Amino acid sequence: GSFTMLVDTDSFDFAGMSPGQVGEMTRKEGVMVACSSSNGEPWYLFVSAVKPLSSGSDQIPNDSFVCSGSAKGQGEWKGSSERSIGAEGAAYISSLAEAYEGGKIQNNFKFSLNVPENTKPGNYTTTVMFTMTE
Repeated sequence: GSFTMLVDTDSFDFAGMSPGQVGEMTRKEGVMVACSSSNGEPWYLFVSAVKPLSSGSDQIPNDSFVCSGSAKGQGEWKGSSERSIGAEGAAYISSLAEAYEGGKIQNNFKFSLNVPENTKPGNYTTTVMFTMTE
C-alpha cells in the first residue's frame, strides 16, 4: 500500500496586526492538504504548531492561533468550527473505504489569529505541522 500527503504551500502570513486585533491569513484560499492511503487502515490527519508564535523571547500562545476548514471526503472532518492550533485530536479521520481506495482526500485549512492586548510589536513566526498517521 501507499501513504501520501501533499501540502500546496510552504508558508502563509497574517499581514500587519496590532494588539487586540483578530485577523485571518492573507492567503484567501487557505492551505490545501491532499492525503491518500491504500494500506487498508483508517488514517488520521493532525494539524499543530511546533511552538507558540515567537518574536525573540516574546510569544503569542497557541490558544490565540486557530484553524477551521472543510474536507471533501467520506470520513469525519473535525475542523468545521474554529479550534486552537494547540488542541489535541485529529482534524480528519478517513472512512474505511478511503483507507482501501487510495484516492486523494482534499482538506482545506483556514487560519486566524487573535493578537492578545499585551503583545509586544515584532515579527512572530512558528512552524505549522501536518501529520498523517494510521
